[in-house]
Amino acid sequence: MYIKFNWSGLSTSREKSSPESVFWKFDSLVVAKVIGPKSDSSARWGVWKGVYWYMEGDIFERNSTRMASDVEVIACLVKSTHSVSDLFWGIYRFAAFDSDRGDLYVMGDPCGQSPVYFHLDRGGTWHVCSELEDFVNVGNISLNADYAYLHQCLWNSANDPESTGWLGISCLPAGRLLKVGKNNDGGSVLVWRPRLTPLRKTGGDPIATLQLAVEAFLRQRSKTCLELSGGVESTAIAIALARSGMADRAIAVTYNDSSMAASDEASCSRIVANRLGIRHEVHSLTEVLPFAPFSNPPLVCRPSNLLAQLSQFEHQAQVVGIDANTTVVNGHGGDTLFLAPPPLSAPIDAAVRLRLKRAVTSTLDLAIYYRTSIFSILEYNWRHRRAGGSAYFRGDVENCIFPISPLSMRDAPCDSFIELSPNNQPAKRQQVLQFIRMLDETVVSLFPPGGRSFYPFLSQPMVELALSARPEDLFSGYFDRTFIRDSIFRASGLNTVWKVGKGDTTHNSLCGIARHRDHVRDLCLNGHLVKEGIVNKQVMERQINRSIRGCHGPLRDVASVFSAEIFLQGRRIG
Repeated sequence: MYIKFNWSGLSTSREKSSPESVFWKFDSLVVAKVIGPKSDSSARWGVWKGVYWYMEGDIFERNSTRMASDVEVIACLVKSTHSVSDLFWGIYRFAAFDSDRGDLYVMGDPCGQSPVYFHLDRGGTWHVCSELEDFVNVGNISLNADYAYLHQCLWNSANDPESTGWLGISCLPAGRLLKVGKNNDGGSVLVWRPRLTPLRKTGGDPIATLQLAVEAFLRQRSKTCLELSGGVESTAIAIALARSGMADRAIAVTYNDSSMAASDEASCSRIVANRLGIRHEVHSLTEVLPFAPFSNPPLVCRPSNLLAQLSQFEHQAQVVGIDANTTVVNGHGGDTLFLAPPPLSAPIDAAVRLRLKRAVTSTLDLAIYYRTSIFSILEYNWRHRRAGGSAYFRGDVENCIFPISPLSMRDAPCDSFIELSPNNQPAKRQQVLQFIRMLDETVVSLFPPGGRSFYPFLSQPMVELALSARPEDLFSGYFDRTFIRDSIFRASGLNTVWKVGKGDTTHNSLCGIARHRDHVRDLCLNGHLVKEGIVNKQVMERQINRSIRGCHGPLRDVASVFSAEIFLQGRRIG
């Protein structure tokens, strides 16, 4: 999707529409040109009562797999922009121009699986697209790195969710709609406000909700590849696939590090796949390691640590046989939404709700879970209440990133999603904050190469189910994500759900740094970030050397700087 919009009219007004493009008019003036993707058969457009519209993807009626009428969605948008996310769900993008009011609306699904990017050029023309490459290939826009943004990302991983690593390019944040009015002024508006408290009736079931998501999006897909680790999220999705009758056309793939003797991912995954009747394959995670050189990095909107795995992703796609007809399904997002590991401030949330018994028992559960004393949990919560909240601290004392002035940090919009969470419930606020940060990262999806994975845990019904849960009810003394684990056990009887071990990818990353040390050193020590005065070269070199020796502490810094340099290599010139 690519849209050019200008109230003063477009210079392309004399061009003719094609099967992939259409023009929208205000009176007799052409104000917008819409270009649909040639490869997306789901793209469609039309006119309804003076409203020009374009839509791609799948959109369903709320809590249903029944496809919604496009006209019904557009009518709802014109009547009340806030009602779209209340009445419909899906993975979609759409744009609409109301020629009566003179307003342009652009929106993607509220949970971030259909990113939307926009740019306002000097001539007053709005450029809106679904792929960053289109800014260069269609809009002829040159992309220049925003080093202030990159500096803040590396310093504290926080930024305005609308900003990207490219100057003048914005990303529509989750749950927001882009609106451009008659005076050509525009901006994003918060239109999705999920419920953050449980409904009075019995809460939903995670497996049933996942089943709704996979039935809606995968029933028309000919080939599905599930990344099955044997953990909570991937097991839940496997059960949902089996209950939806899709086990025979799905393949479960496990990437195993055989050098980790303690890892039981392969055996647990095999048990799950055999029980559910899903074909299972195990492939080595170490044949191609992270941090390997990659000749042509993709253009993405933000740095992501996934950029360190490009060669590994390409190899995995080849050995598994993933092609254009394959839908890759991943359990990304489940641990974040359902608070794994559990928040230490959960007893405060319980006490605020006057659930005093759970406030006491959750304190005991946290002490057992973290193998510490009850006094330590109580002390943390006492300090948390007195401080009015907790801050995020960096683990390493020695920092390879030069400090950034607090005055130059960018804040989120005043009506941001985080403002919906109550200040006196820190665990709930942490859940919402983690969700927002995860969505900022999910905008960048690099597997399969050239496409995007499907994340059932980030479907709108599943997100709303998780956000409505009470944080103090999502864990026990021995297990996190008990809400999902209980649902899995009820649905399948699988005992693997009660295992507490977890696959480790840290070792794989450290091996990658050691094997490709020359490439890592060259990129991190002689790259743009050192030249721009963002990275301290001497400290960075020490961090790389520590990582080569197998130290876990510096891995975050090395991966972040390496990925930021790969991000800059993806630059395209218009």
